[in-house]
Amino acid sequence: MMNLLIAAATPLEIAPLLEYLQPYRVDHDGSGYKWNSLHIKICITGIGCMSAAYTLGKCLSDQWAELAIQAGIAGAFPHDIDLGNVMRIKSDLMADLGAEYRGRFMDLFEMGLLNPDGYPYFQKKLIAPELDLSFLKDLPEANAITVNTVSGKRDTILKWIEKYHPDLESMEGAAFHYVCLMEKVKFVQVRSISNYVEIRDKSKWNIPLAVKNLNEFLIEGLNHMASLRQ
Repeated sequence: MMNLLIAAATPLEIAPLLEYLQPYRVDHDGSGYKWNSLHIKICITGIGCMSAAYTLGKCLSDQWAELAIQAGIAGAFPHDIDLGNVMRIKSDLMADLGAEYRGRFMDLFEMGLLNPDGYPYFQKKLIAPELDLSFLKDLPEANAITVNTVSGKRDTILKWIEKYHPDLESMEGAAFHYVCLMEKVKFVQVRSISNYVEIRDKSKWNIPLAVKNLNEFLIEGLNHMASLRQ
């Protein structure tokens, strides 16, 4: 039996998956499920890096999980990425952790407070491991940034594009990568695109489509992993 942790910031993002797993619940609090050859635990981290780091640290500290999956929605910087696309995050970083100095933003690496190639970092980034799981291989890959404030002003958006050249933006991804790398747990972050990173206008977002596509992918992936363990 494979021990699998699935993390999400909010129950909304994985609501269809939770409904699908409901018949297989084994824990009274609704966090544990046994389905075919998978023992699945759900970790709802809360929104933002501080909450995510604390919750994930507790969920992963016992070395129970063989694989951790973070599932969520995200904003896309390039407009040639379709809303609803599901993507695998190959790298993430904390974009807005640093200082403002003489009209520009400096991250902790530029300030000399962190080594850009000191573990768990590689060239400032938190890199996801390569996983030999065929259901992941057709997913397009993306480089992501994690922010404390969702970008909604032109100046902020242009700043991140110029500095980091990101594909996606979330509020928890870097915390997930950091905790998994520090705990030495295999992991993958998958996100579905709910909106574009632009001047904020929620009427242009499509969260229902993003959640639908994300959860269809998750359920298909769980079926694939279960079949490998039978």
